[in-house]
Amino acid sequence: MGGCGGLERMQAAERGARLNDQLRVYGKLIRWREFEAARRYVRPQPEVAGRAPEPSPRLLSHINVTLYRLQRVELDERGERAAVTHSLRFYHEDNRREIATTDRQIWWWSDATSRWYLHGNVPDFAGALRS
Repeated sequence: MGGCGGLERMQAAERGARLNDQLRVYGKLIRWREFEAARRYVRPQPEVAGRAPEPSPRLLSHINVTLYRLQRVELDERGERAAVTHSLRFYHEDNRREIATTDRQIWWWSDATSRWYLHGNVPDFAGALRS
């Protein structure tokens, strides 16, 4: 039985490394306004009541991200779910007032595609602008 636990730990470590790689690329995409490309990391899911709406392309075209820094990754012991926190600074071109916020995410591992998916959407810029 000890071998099975060792295999699970090894798989979790490999998934953790894959997550770090994907988070690095996703972070660069957000930082450089490549929001459409960043959406490829979002887990396909049906529309659900209470889920944050996708940001409008018009809004995103006016957003400039000045900082998107990974703060924390909490991977579950099986390496199938991760709670991720980024610090985020951005401004809207119309007012140029920099806003600092936190982007909290849940990422899920898919055995079917052997990759991680973000549960939710790209950062909620509209919500941060309203606060």
